[in-house]
Amino acid sequence: MSPKRCFIVGTGPSLKTTVGLDALWKEDTFGLNKLSEWEDLPFIPTFYGANFTEVMEGYSPKEPKCIRERFLFYNPHDNIQGVDGWTLVAKRLRYDLSDDEIVGLGDTLPPIPGGGTIPMTAAQLALWMGYREIYLLGVDQSPATTANQLVGRPDGYPALTMNFVRWASWEWFREYCEAGGVIVQDCTPGGQLSAGKILEYRALESLWT
Repeated sequence: MSPKRCFIVGTGPSLKTTVGLDALWKEDTFGLNKLSEWEDLPFIPTFYGANFTEVMEGYSPKEPKCIRERFLFYNPHDNIQGVDGWTLVAKRLRYDLSDDEIVGLGDTLPPIPGGGTIPMTAAQLALWMGYREIYLLGVDQSPATTANQLVGRPDGYPALTMNFVRWASWEWFREYCEAGGVIVQDCTPGGQLSAGKILEYRALESLWT
C-alpha cells in the first residue's frame, strides 16, 4: 500500500506563527536545508532534503537529525564524490516537460518542471515515493531579507525569490497531481503559493479534526 500523506517543511518565517507543528511527530515529513538548526522545532523530520552546495559550503548541516533517510539534491555539474550518509538525488534546473530522472533511485518521475527549488524537488520525490497527499509548510518562496529570518543565514546570502518559472512550476505540479488524484495543498499561513491562487490553502489543524 502506498503511504497516504506527507508534509514538505521549508524554512520560511511563517513557521514561527504556524499552529499545530507538534502534531507532525505522528506524520511523515520532509525537513529541508537548515530546518534542523531551528531550536524550537517541535518534531524530528522523517526524511531530510538538502541542497548539495549548501551542505558542502556549510550553510546547511552535514548531519541533520531525521528518523529515516537524508536526501542530498545535486546539480549535474556538482562533484559528488566522497559524500557519505546521504542518498544522492539529481535535481533539474530546466523548465520544460521532459522526464525528470532521480539518479540513485533507479526510476523516472512524471514530466514535472523542476523550478530550481529544493521544496519542488522534495515534492517530486514525495510523489515518486507514492504519497497521495502532499502538504507544504513554510514554503514561503520569499525574498532573501525575509527568508533568512528563520534559518539564520548571513546577510547577503542569496535566497530564492518567487519568479514566473517557480510560480508556473508549482501550478503545473498541482495540475499533474490533480489529474492523478493526488492532493497538493499549502498549509503555510499567509503563504505566497496560496495567496497567489497557485495552491489551495488548508489550515494545518484541520487535518486532524
